[in-house]
Amino acid sequence: MRFIVMHKLDKHSEAGLPPTKELMVAVGKLIAEGAASGVFLSGEGLQPSSTRTRLNFSSGPSGSPR
Repeated sequence: MRFIVMHKLDKHSEAGLPPTKELMVAVGKLIAEGAASGVFLSGEGLQPSSTRTRLNFSSGPSGSPR
């Protein structure tokens, strides 16, 4: 199974500025820990949206509030 790890945008990132040094250090530590434990296997990034499938939901998942 594959997962996407994302972080919440802020004014800094939405302005197109590069990530802060602190964020890069924290992400590097997260990746290193995941690789050392065998959980993180690959980090090739995302493909262009033109090669993907878009899912649209008309209601929330069953049993969860919307």
